[in-house]
Amino acid sequence: CLALLEAATKSGATIRHGTVHGLKLRGDRIDAVRLSREDIPCSAVVMAMGPWAAEAAPWTGVELPVRPLKGQILRLRMPGPPFSYISSPDSYVVTKPDGLVWVGTTEEEAGFDEAPSPEARREIMGNVVRAFPSLKEAELVQHTACLRPVAADGLPILGRVPGKEGAVVATGAGRKGILLGPVMGRIAADLATGGTTEQPISALQPGRPIGAAQVAASRSEPLRF
Repeated sequence: CLALLEAATKSGATIRHGTVHGLKLRGDRIDAVRLSREDIPCSAVVMAMGPWAAEAAPWTGVELPVRPLKGQILRLRMPGPPFSYISSPDSYVVTKPDGLVWVGTTEEEAGFDEAPSPEARREIMGNVVRAFPSLKEAELVQHTACLRPVAADGLPILGRVPGKEGAVVATGAGRKGILLGPVMGRIAADLATGGTTEQPISALQPGRPIGAAQVAASRSEPLRF
């Protein structure tokens, strides 16, 4: 993320911090983003708000049924050759470029609680040691937790907001966010700058009906771009 911000800044982007309170329209077109003390004029906005996407529903006029799915990861230091990505039904192990071994993960319906827990640490280590006993002697370096944005039907929410020209939503990639992020970013950029994309995203549109049938179908069919 830091590398991405640095690259964006070098390409001319300006990083702003503040609390967004809504969107300002001129007719049916985006005219500005409302902050606490000012409006930022713009002709397009991408709302990539992760698990907080539902807060934008009043601004867009469409439901954004996204919830947080908590996940916890351990970073371990372990001598010996690195692990390629290896997974079992309960856990995964991979050595990152910094030499630390990442193991995880959990899936917890815990609301917006981002605090790491000892219970999760014991669960992760118990699962991973059963599959990879050598990790029992590893040193725990870091324990983190994050919130993944998950839509009610399990699919990303990606596309233009109906009736709000210039408004784009990009969220809901869940555990696949780090993998889908580049293509979702490209699609969102294409929609914001040109209004169209070559990718088939009709099933991902903001405001799409999400009922029991859609939820069941999304769990049985892989997402492909």
